[in-house]
Amino acid sequence: MPLAVEVGGAAWQRHAARPEVRSTLAAPLALARWCAGDASGARRVLEPWASVAQPPVTRAWTLAALAFLAAHEPSVERCSRHASEAASLLEELGPATAPELATAAVAVAHAQLVAGDLTGAVRWIADGLAGEERRPGSLGHVLALAVDAEVAFARADCRRALDQIRRAREAAQRLVGADELRAWLDRIEADVARRAGDPLLGSPPSDAELRVLRLLDSDLSWAEIADELYLTRNTVKSHVRRIYRRLGVRARGDAVRAARRRDLPVGDGASRTCARR
Repeated sequence: MPLAVEVGGAAWQRHAARPEVRSTLAAPLALARWCAGDASGARRVLEPWASVAQPPVTRAWTLAALAFLAAHEPSVERCSRHASEAASLLEELGPATAPELATAAVAVAHAQLVAGDLTGAVRWIADGLAGEERRPGSLGHVLALAVDAEVAFARADCRRALDQIRRAREAAQRLVGADELRAWLDRIEADVARRAGDPLLGSPPSDAELRVLRLLDSDLSWAEIADELYLTRNTVKSHVRRIYRRLGVRARGDAVRAARRRDLPVGDGASRTCARR
């Protein structure tokens, strides 16, 4: 990414006396520097603007980029906080500004996924990818494909994840020097390849099934899980039966272990037990 960093850096220096312009340049320049492997430089450019008043569009960009950088440190608390604030601003700005904020939506999706909010990640990557598909081959487009691969991976859709990684690699060939971006794609692909060796039986779990799956690693009964998710007990049992079939198991504890092997979202078993089956 040296060219993007060089051009962005030149504009940054040219507008040294115009903070209102630098405010709009900070987020895209920071992301370009991160993709080139200069995470510390990205933070130096961006972090001073965290406490500066900005117009809503610029503020959404800044918070989304801060969340993205925090996700790669990783600092889950800052990642979650910045992503939540950016998502709220994007909601307020609405679809009229979506094209110019597509990369911000992508950054929010990635941060929410790292922070454990798969539902939010699914929502924002759909918006971000739709916007970035209009700019094929751009840095934002490659980032969108990478994050969409991550989201597909989190939903156990290995085929989509691998397809999006392939597309991202093809697009990234035109981005000179994007070393960290390529290393990130390598890490995603390696994770997907490991899971592909332990495939699901049938299609990936639905969002409703994933919500039930997250609560299997707990001491909640089926009735209590139903209350937690505002479902009937029979609906929970139907979701559980489908989860068991997909994972190739017959018991609750086995389902939790099989889900973890595939990096599917389950609760923290360190402090809770699966006493009921």
